[in-house]
Amino acid sequence: MAVVFPSLEQLNELEHHLYAQAFSCFGVGNDKKSNSQKYKQHILNELIKGLQPEEYAVCSNSLLLAEIIKTINQIKKNVTLKKDVSENEKILKFMFHQYDQAFSELYGLPSAFINRVKGVRGAKKKYAKFLDQKYVIFRDTLIKKVEKEGKFKNVNQAVEGVIEDVEKAFAVFDCDYAIKEINKIKNKIKEEQNELKKFKNTKSPVFAIKPVSTEKRIKKLKNSLKKWTIALSKNELYETFPTIFLLKPEEFFDDILERHLRKDKTFYNLVIEAPIPT
Repeated sequence: MAVVFPSLEQLNELEHHLYAQAFSCFGVGNDKKSNSQKYKQHILNELIKGLQPEEYAVCSNSLLLAEIIKTINQIKKNVTLKKDVSENEKILKFMFHQYDQAFSELYGLPSAFINRVKGVRGAKKKYAKFLDQKYVIFRDTLIKKVEKEGKFKNVNQAVEGVIEDVEKAFAVFDCDYAIKEINKIKNKIKEEQNELKKFKNTKSPVFAIKPVSTEKRIKKLKNSLKKWTIALSKNELYETFPTIFLLKPEEFFDDILERHLRKDKTFYNLVIEAPIPT
């Protein structure tokens, strides 16, 4: 099913929600709607100072909230200028990842966007091990670089200094993952076929299987095998399995890695010269 891109009205509703969160989470501005550009710029100027959150705030990072507001502004601008929808969809997807990281709860999020953010959280939870392994690759690459050349001056320099190596390492990791999945499917097909063959040869109740159901499973597995094989051969793993192959290089790769680096203060201080602000 094709994803319906939100209307400008829905984007405006989301924007208001974000400015309201600036007030409820950081005490900046107010919870009333305002289209004043001066007011909105004031909110952004305050958020980028790195404010301490209010008690029980659902968003604890004012810098990331400011980034989300800037992202929604870019999307609205693109919609007004009638820019390419596919490009806007990439930016919107990135914003949902930002929102997921910034907010602990979805309270107050307009209904048009709730399922999209839930989808991001569901994919991250389901494939957390896969995502964690990629972050390990990123961190290991940074450490090796620091051991050779010393610490980086800042986060931006750190990511730029290793991003090519990380992209190559991710490509190898993705390929290996796909090959393992293909082999798993092949083995599963062989197991199902063997069970079916044994049942047909003996028709013994020991083999508690239903031939029709087994044949359906085999057909489904073969379709899955074909899908994986084609995606790997055409280098289309991200396009074919977007909820599995996370951290796509073309989709704000550097921004995501920078945010990940900032999240862990201990690791940050291992690779960056200036300690992370507290």
